[in-house]
Amino acid sequence: MLKSLSTILFVILLLLAWQLYRNREIPACSRPIAYEIGAFDSRFGLSRRELISAMKEAEAVWETASGRDLFIYAQDNASLPVNLIYDYRQEVTEALGTIESGIKEDEADYNALESNYLKLKSEYNALKIAYEAKIAELNRKKRVTEAEFNQVQTLENELNGRIDELNKMVDRLNRLARELNLNVNQYNTVGASRGETYEGGVYWSDVEGQRINIYEFGSHAKLVRILAHEFGHALGLEHILDPRSIMYKLNQGDASTATSFDLAALEELCIVEADSR
Repeated sequence: MLKSLSTILFVILLLLAWQLYRNREIPACSRPIAYEIGAFDSRFGLSRRELISAMKEAEAVWETASGRDLFIYAQDNASLPVNLIYDYRQEVTEALGTIESGIKEDEADYNALESNYLKLKSEYNALKIAYEAKIAELNRKKRVTEAEFNQVQTLENELNGRIDELNKMVDRLNRLARELNLNVNQYNTVGASRGETYEGGVYWSDVEGQRINIYEFGSHAKLVRILAHEFGHALGLEHILDPRSIMYKLNQGDASTATSFDLAALEELCIVEADSR
């Protein structure tokens, strides 16, 4: 009985040791970190092929600039799974994208209408000057012919027509301005609902192993930048103060190029780890 319990205990310890070995963090620069697709939620509207492409682009951000072989994509059994986790963050981003598209369309309509309004107003002012000049000319005359009277009447009718058009345009401009204001307010309200501390992606390393969770992105370029940032954490890099850097604490802009600060931090990390081995 004791021998049987010892055997079971030995097997359990062996399995735990294997799990710890499998989930260990691989030192940066020593050999490529193998990554794979983990949890995959199709609600992002992204195919597996597109995700693989984005991951390889993020990999290239570090490898091309540093000249080092740091990552490798694996079909399975990789130490670093990349999980797509759809939640309120992506829902908010998609809602903001829809509202933003509406705002851009309304702005385009408003600008086009405003341009037409200014053109029509210029025509009206020129017509008004011609009308007033004609009236002044006729007032200086003792007799006004029927043809001259008809000419003035025609100018007056044109002026009234222009005034009607201008008033209609002003109404449409005001309506569009109100819609724009409502959409902007809605955009701000929806944006505020996600809070200030949300993160598009997170790198985790604990007793369960390493993993990258992606929660939110608004474009392919944003996804690549988030992946590159989290890959940097997987290498062992911390946040950098330079706002242009991949490893800056906030995901700003769409640029996916490692800065000199990013590369300096990576080189320092590689040298320290090389010296410690």
